[in-house]
Amino acid sequence: MKKYRMRRRRAPVTLLSALAVLVGLGLVLYSVLGGSRAVAVGDVSGGAVVPPRDASMTLTVPEMLRVDNVPVYTAPASDEATLDKGALHVEG
Repeated sequence: MKKYRMRRRRAPVTLLSALAVLVGLGLVLYSVLGGSRAVAVGDVSGGAVVPPRDASMTLTVPEMLRVDNVPVYTAPASDEATLDKGALHVEG
């Protein structure tokens, strides 16, 4: 009885593995070599950003009509009296 050797097709698996390695390497190099930034830093014209003199914060949520220019106070998380006045920014 004659035995036939069955050839396995490994080419698609090898090709997909090599492609995955190349894509991963490309992503790592892109992030390391400084690809485009997702958030703009500073002023587009190159000048320094000047913070506002008034340090108070307000909260506005356009989808909620009653939440418009609500004052935000900085206090400990357990300070419920401050939370009753407006929004709370937790210290720390």
